[in-house]
Amino acid sequence: MKKIIAEIYSCNKLTYKLFYKDAVKRAYKDNGIDVLDSDILLRVIDLSEGDTKLIQQQRAASGEHCRVINVYEDEQLKFLIGVSNTNYDEDMRFERAKTGRKNTYGENNYHANTYMIQGINKIFSRYFDLKEQIQNLKLYFYLLDLDQSYPHNKFNLFSYRELSTLGFTILNINEVNFNEFREYGFKGKGNSNIAYSSFNKLMNDKLAISARNSGNIPAYLQCLEIENPDGTISTEKYIYRFKSLGAQTYDSGITMWTLETLAKRENKNLEFLLTLEHYGFRKSSDKIKITKDLTGPVKKLLERVGININYETDEEILQERNRRLSAFEKAKKSNDLRNQLLFRNNLRAKGMQMKCAVCGCDIENLLEAAHLWGVSQIKDESGNIINKVLRLDCMHDLIDPDFNYKDDMFYKRYVLVNSGDNGVWLCSNHHTMFDKNYYCFESKFGRILIRKEDYDAIIKQLGLESPNQRVLDDEILTSRTQVFLEKRIEEFVKTCQYV
Repeated sequence: MKKIIAEIYSCNKLTYKLFYKDAVKRAYKDNGIDVLDSDILLRVIDLSEGDTKLIQQQRAASGEHCRVINVYEDEQLKFLIGVSNTNYDEDMRFERAKTGRKNTYGENNYHANTYMIQGINKIFSRYFDLKEQIQNLKLYFYLLDLDQSYPHNKFNLFSYRELSTLGFTILNINEVNFNEFREYGFKGKGNSNIAYSSFNKLMNDKLAISARNSGNIPAYLQCLEIENPDGTISTEKYIYRFKSLGAQTYDSGITMWTLETLAKRENKNLEFLLTLEHYGFRKSSDKIKITKDLTGPVKKLLERVGININYETDEEILQERNRRLSAFEKAKKSNDLRNQLLFRNNLRAKGMQMKCAVCGCDIENLLEAAHLWGVSQIKDESGNIINKVLRLDCMHDLIDPDFNYKDDMFYKRYVLVNSGDNGVWLCSNHHTMFDKNYYCFESKFGRILIRKEDYDAIIKQLGLESPNQRVLDDEILTSRTQVFLEKRIEEFVKTCQYV
């Protein structure tokens, strides 16, 4: 057997000693080779400078340290194994016991960036640097704390799936118990292939797990579409609009890389746009900062994988505003409240998953943006009712106070019709049934209401497990959407009896 050396840094020595042999054996196993514990030797790169540098100093972002195991075979670098952070850091625990400092690692589920993406740029930077000289070099990943909480939350599952989609194997992913993620198609243990199968599935999962509110959606997919003469819609290109603040840039970088990989596979035209982000609103300071670029390490990573970033400018913001004004004036001239392209992108900007709210179909070409409060109902509603709706606390900011036509009744109706909160994604079949009032959604809990006439046939067509089933998630059922649904139900009850 050739001489195998696992090389680690002194600031990870005690922690990595617990698992390095398992990680190395798994990497070799992935290449069809079985090795024994006795075949693997350990080598430590000392960054302590004669014990004068503490652990955190050795791990400084600007230093040599990297969260990897360098695997050599006969002194030739063969594998890099990137390692996740850990709650149970033996090196920190030992140092703090020695110095008398309070140890918090591993206590009360202490969270210290215990996931893969934070700081992953250094792993990738090392990998790409070395791959320029070693073409056959492989990069693997290995997860720590498998029995603790962090490998099991949805954000980390998303990260693992991104890495797998990019072609990087997580050596011990099959050891993670994914019982709580059976809704995503996972079994308890033994999941090995977790790569995303489609661009749209990745975006749906990202929206499903992202912490977001109506005022701060960190990223969304805008779609530039063309309405064909026959009424069908063709996609011109996608624009991934994102912000860049703090640690979020690492997540954005890996997500963009994964989206680009899937877009190329599916022949989608995809662009990335960094939008301006204002922050620094503090009572103690009147200075407002604006993020205009990615952090250096993330920017470098994206450059190395061939991803170009466009940067939103003040001029482009003005141009977009003028385009919206032009679209509105065209609608007003033709007396047509419906702007389907605006409506669909407002649904996307709301952060709603692009899948049928009834059956869960996520095939993008089969999905349609369905209005809750119908276009004809809004058009025929009295001005008094329109104003009353827009004066509600959750609705009044739909009107742009700086818009030239803010007091125009047609503009008010136009805003209501095309609001992202006035819609859901439905497959073409369930959209048709919705518009024909075979069913409706109740406004408080998102349960489905079904017309009594032809009840059994409707239930079958909707594919429901039970009557009165909840189908609208909280992400869809915002306070605004509840208002729109209440107006929809007013029309629904006029047409039929329901269950």
